Amino acid sequence: MGLDAFVRCNCYRDGQAQPFPLPHLEAHIVVNDDGFLALNVPEDDHPEALRQFDEWKSHACPHEGMMVVFERISNWSGYRAFQEALGRMGWRHFPTLERELPALNGGQMPTAAAVRVLAELGLFRRRIGQQHNLFLVNSDSGDVVYEYIAVYDGVFMWSGDEKLNFGFNAGGFFIAAQHPQSAVRNGRVLFQALRLEQRLLSAPGEPLRVEYFNADTEERFLCHSLTGGTIDDYPALLHVEERPLTPEDFEYILLPLQKVCEAAIATGNPVVWC
Repeated sequence: MGLDAFVRCNCYRDGQAQPFPLPHLEAHIVVNDDGFLALNVPEDDHPEALRQFDEWKSHACPHEGMMVVFERISNWSGYRAFQEALGRMGWRHFPTLERELPALNGGQMPTAAAVRVLAELGLFRRRIGQQHNLFLVNSDSGDVVYEYIAVYDGVFMWSGDEKLNFGFNAGGFFIAAQHPQSAVRNGRVLFQALRLEQRLLSAPGEPLRVEYFNADTEERFLCHSLTGGTIDDYPALLHVEERPLTPEDFEYILLPLQKVCEAAIATGNPVVWC
C-alpha cells in the first residue's frame, strides 16, 4: 500500500492519437473527476463501447494508458518519514508541499504548484543534512533496517496473532503489547534493548519460533515474528543509533516527485494522486 501519481499525455488533445473507433461517441470523451481520460456514457447501455474505449486507450498513442508518466511515489511508511523530515526542517520552508501532498490516495496538483514543488524539493536536498533521526541498524553490515517514524510511535511491525507491536525509540528496540484501542499505540513494554540478537529456534518446516536476546542484560523474549527479513535472510544482530540524514535517504520519494512535477510542467496537465 502506498501513494502513486500520474500525468496525462496530450496525444488525444493534439490529434496525435489513433482515431477513436466509435466516432459517434467521441463527444462523450472527457477527463473525469479522477483525472483519467474516460468515456462518459452509462455502463449498462454501452458495455461494448466502454470495452472498446479501454482497449483503444491502451494503445492509441506511445504512452501506456495515455499517461506520459506513472510513478510509485512511496509506500506509506516512507511517505510519513518524508513528511516528518519536512516537519522537522519547518513546514514554513515548504508551503506548497504542505498544501499539495495528499493525506490519502486521490486528488490533483495543478501545474503551477508543480513548479513550486520542484524548487522546494531542491531546498530539501540542500538542507536535509542538518537533520538527524533514529535508525534500527544491522550491526553486522551497518545497513539501515528501519527508520524511526514518530507518527507510528516507532512501530514498524504489527503481529495481530500475538497481539504484539515491534518498534524502537531512543530507549532501544522494543516489543510491546498492542493497545486495545489503537493499532499504533503500545501497551505494556515486554522487551527492550539498545543492542540485541534475534535467534531463530525453529527447524525447517516447524512453526516459527524466535528468541530476542538483550546483549546488555541477557534478557530474553520468545515469539513467532522475525524483524527485518525472512527465515533465509534476516539480521542476527541489531542496534539503535542516531544518524544524520542525507538526500540519498530520500531519493526513493524525491526522484518520483521530481519526475511527475517535470511531466506536469511539460504537458500543462495536473499531477493526479492515486
